[in-house]
Amino acid sequence: MRQDRAPRGRRPPTVGRRSRARDARPVSLSGRGTDPVYYRGRSHLGRITCSGRGCRPEPSGTQLADADSGSPGAGVLGAPARVALTVSAVHWSTPNIIGVDGYYHIKMAEILRQQGWRMLLPLEFPWLPTTVLNPADFTNHHLLFHLLLAPFTLLDLRIGAKLSAVVFATAALMTAYQIMAEHRIRFAPLWLLVMLSAAGPFLYRLSMTRRQSLTLCLLLLALYLAFSGRRRWLLPLGFAFSWLFDGFPLLLGVCGAAFLGEWWQTRRPHWGLLLYPAAGVALGTLIHPHFPNNLWFSYLHMQPKLLQLFGLRETEAVIRVGNEWYPYSTDFLLSANWLALLLPVLGLVPILLDPRPARLRAIDGKVIALGIVAVTFLLLFLRSRRWIEAEPAFAVLFCAFAWNRALPEWAHDRLRMRLPSGAAMLVAVAAAALVAPLFYRSVTTAIADVRSTRDYLQYRDAARWLAQNTPPGARVFATDWDDFPELFFWNTHNVYLVGLDPTYMYLHDGPLYLRWRDITRGRVERPSSAIRDEFDSGFVFSDLAHDAFLRHAAADPGMVEVFRSKNAVVFRVEGWRATPSTE
Repeated sequence: MRQDRAPRGRRPPTVGRRSRARDARPVSLSGRGTDPVYYRGRSHLGRITCSGRGCRPEPSGTQLADADSGSPGAGVLGAPARVALTVSAVHWSTPNIIGVDGYYHIKMAEILRQQGWRMLLPLEFPWLPTTVLNPADFTNHHLLFHLLLAPFTLLDLRIGAKLSAVVFATAALMTAYQIMAEHRIRFAPLWLLVMLSAAGPFLYRLSMTRRQSLTLCLLLLALYLAFSGRRRWLLPLGFAFSWLFDGFPLLLGVCGAAFLGEWWQTRRPHWGLLLYPAAGVALGTLIHPHFPNNLWFSYLHMQPKLLQLFGLRETEAVIRVGNEWYPYSTDFLLSANWLALLLPVLGLVPILLDPRPARLRAIDGKVIALGIVAVTFLLLFLRSRRWIEAEPAFAVLFCAFAWNRALPEWAHDRLRMRLPSGAAMLVAVAAAALVAPLFYRSVTTAIADVRSTRDYLQYRDAARWLAQNTPPGARVFATDWDDFPELFFWNTHNVYLVGLDPTYMYLHDGPLYLRWRDITRGRVERPSSAIRDEFDSGFVFSDLAHDAFLRHAAADPGMVEVFRSKNAVVFRVEGWRATPSTE
């Protein structure tokens, strides 16, 4: 009887194997033996150049990018070194921690490290009792960021905060470079230089000891995984993103753009690009030390920003969110950020130059995805200055992929063969020389912004005086919400009324916030009784810029000045008595 089985020791060929074998056949572009021979694999096009002496593989990925740039080793060692040196030059131009919130983040990281193995358990946070971060509702919405900061707290906190910002910014920018190198983008080091030159505020924002560098890094990693077909890895990435930052719609939006690009290219949906990151975000939200507080806080945190972003705020006269949520002035936008604005438009040029339907349908799905992301971040940036921390990176990637497609690889190879020896290097050097003035302007603009940050010692003496001369847990009435991070950095002995974001106090107790604002703006002539009775505060901290409040405080017999430095003043409120909770 005839059997259908193959002989022992041999497996029957399968359709998949036959198709892969068929795909692996060499294809010559002109039939001549000196042409590059292309082997079509499952994920990319590899090259073997054949001549009379035989065949040899040509470099790919990072090595190819380096060869096109005329700088061997640029991707392996040169690119990270250039990025790290650039970010360091910006960051270390001042001794201060960049970004006021950085003082809070590095101190929180130290507190977590001191917890030891308990750092993943819910943290007791008594320091903002009159906000949505009060002890009962507290959630650490930057938990992963603080965990990654924790090793840096083994150093001096200020040095650790600055070093971590350099490391995280370098990681984000090198992720963008790796995406270009993996997909054989020609002149990738030059595109990286363009990214560093796109806008001074871009370098300034990435230099902050805040989560934006890591947010950008994870968004870029999402694109890297989507482009390389590693969709399952988007699940742990989504989990990590939900612990890093509660702005998970950003990740889902980037993955959605990759989904649309893949659909455009393959004519069929790959639902894993949506389902895996969504499942990761859901798991990260549920398996969180502060669940379910993190759910409610995310809503309260994002609601005012989204309303402002889309111009839907009805309570603008009541409370403003931080300045970073408002747009730059038109003059500054055009003078310091014009290249970041221009790059998405330049990425559209090679597509618009050939609008034939067949050519449009042949556009790489990666170009589609990057175009969607770049244009979206451009629109967000026009509405809010904080999106400068991501817009240039995606704009450069879109431009690089679009122009790389405009000149096919085989045409590029033939062009290189016909150019004199060393011409590619001369072209790369000339292009770098054109970008160099933009790079210099970007770095100097960022350095100027960095040097304008507040002196990290300005509140140290006042904060230490409060720690040494007040009962443990005594509530300090501060006259500005953005003074909290520096006070917290120097003094965790006391607790404070408002900090990190004015909406946190307003959303917790609106009338109390409005009363606090009236007092700090000098609308209450004798503030001592309100501070003592309504806010349960026996000590007041103020910088010296609140002139109206300071005049009323000086005329109020219930306010006694007990400390003054060149930057701050502390008052004691007469008649206040410590309660058992503050003793």
